[in-house]
Amino acid sequence: MKNKIIVLIVFLHIIPIISCAQEKAENKQQKTWTYTFLKAKQNEKENFKTFLVKNWFAMDSIAVSQGLFNNYKLIENASKEASTEWDYIVAVEYFTAGTYSDIEKEWQEIRKNHKTVLVNGKGMKDLGSYVKSEIVTEPEINNELNCQGNHIKLIEPFIGQWHEYLVTKDGEELYGKLNIQLDSRGCGIRKEFTHLQQPFTYSTLGYFDGQKNKWIETYTFSNGAYSIYEWNQDGKDFLLSVTQSAFKQQGLSRNRWKILNDDLFQIIVEQSSDDGKTWEAKSTTNMRRISY
Repeated sequence: MKNKIIVLIVFLHIIPIISCAQEKAENKQQKTWTYTFLKAKQNEKENFKTFLVKNWFAMDSIAVSQGLFNNYKLIENASKEASTEWDYIVAVEYFTAGTYSDIEKEWQEIRKNHKTVLVNGKGMKDLGSYVKSEIVTEPEINNELNCQGNHIKLIEPFIGQWHEYLVTKDGEELYGKLNIQLDSRGCGIRKEFTHLQQPFTYSTLGYFDGQKNKWIETYTFSNGAYSIYEWNQDGKDFLLSVTQSAFKQQGLSRNRWKILNDDLFQIIVEQSSDDGKTWEAKSTTNMRRISY
């Protein structure tokens, strides 16, 4: 049985999760990740990444949408040395520290329906190999804060876990998950975003600047870029304006956060090509609450 589980980790990077929605709810503070370390064959690093995205992550996105596990991401070794032990980590966050048997039936159904996508005619064994797996847990943090003030109350409506839906002419399209929390070490704000169809993530860390009387927030993206935003109120809306960015931009850019109710807010991306005299909405996403 032990050997069977190891083989499943290698090919499915699965160490399970939960057996029912009730158990997920009871263990929503649990943070258990599996880190699967992988090594690309010589001169196949980019092809191996493409293979992981088109196969492993294609199945992972379905598993997340079905509630089998909570999150996943790709971590790349920044070292350029060919002798490194690993090139990529496929990280999967589970609701509990359960066993593969909890989701085996559902996962096998996903795998059965997935047709392996070859990259330049090559599959897993031709592009890379398994190195090892590790289980990483995040301890629960006491979220009781000593900080007080209206600046905390301003962001309280956004605290929680959200599903992000792109608004199109045909309706809503689920594509991301956003977790927004106050940092228990102080009066900071932090966010973690995971794209559900692509290996893209970002995280943020923000603080309240008493002299400017506004929140300042730094975004770091999985592609290595960053942006710095300032929060400003515009009536009942909040404007997150870019003050500095590694991205090349034409004109000005900001995000309008519009609260619709306790469990729904919108993010409208606005751009200006005339130094802020007029603004044009470029896209809208609906943020629907998953939990507090």
